[in-house]
Amino acid sequence: MNDHFEVTIPFARSVNPITRTNWEGTGVVPDLPASADEALGVAHLAALRGLVGKDDDPTTVYELSAAIEAAEAAAKR
Repeated sequence: MNDHFEVTIPFARSVNPITRTNWEGTGVVPDLPASADEALGVAHLAALRGLVGKDDDPTTVYELSAAIEAAEAAAKR
């Protein structure tokens, strides 16, 4: 259009070779089912739990435990 604006037009479609479908308009199924309102909290808690056992520094372990407790309490509200 000009030096600062570009227009692109898609000409291809991604197709799953197994199902012969694509994901446009359907999205993907999340690993952790949650409503839209709960999704961030569920993901945050899963990430925190994934860190358990990764570091044995007492301060880090304490802070991680406190963060998990806080996230669990927030999820119950």
